[in-house]
Amino acid sequence: MKRILIGFAILAASAVAASAQDWTGAYAGIGLGRDEFSGGTILSGRNTSYGLHLGYGLTVGRGLFGAELETVPSGATLGAGALKVDRTDRIKLRAGRDFGSALGYLVAGGARLDTSAGHETGGVVGLGLAIDLGNGFVLSGEGLHHDFGRIDGLGLDLDTNSLSLRASFRF
Repeated sequence: MKRILIGFAILAASAVAASAQDWTGAYAGIGLGRDEFSGGTILSGRNTSYGLHLGYGLTVGRGLFGAELETVPSGATLGAGALKVDRTDRIKLRAGRDFGSALGYLVAGGARLDTSAGHETGGVVGLGLAIDLGNGFVLSGEGLHHDFGRIDGLGLDLDTNSLSLRASFRF
């Protein structure tokens, strides 16, 4: 993960000299990621995930403000079958800075986790870097931290860290 973040930092730094770009508009895409669940020694585990996202961004000067909906189906089984994670849905607000062909951004919002024990909600925060590939195509990476708090019926707190690579089309 450290290497990926360093790579994103280098790409963002190389784009600083580029002229401003208009990131305004709707976008949709797919993502592939890795989720790491942490709920003490009982509910820990990792899972490869994929998901769909849909959002809108508004460029103001060199800044960007936007919102995004994302759904990520899962098949993670934690704690020797004690908890099965079915899906994570997120609503995220994004604020970022335009670096020309790159966009660095922060994320804050809410998430809903559907599990075999029921539904849990919590906060999500993170950061991302998007690279405009031209003709409406965007490649991005995002690191998120979710805090779902205490899982009903199990009496344990659950946090999730996600790292994803995403492909989007702006229209």
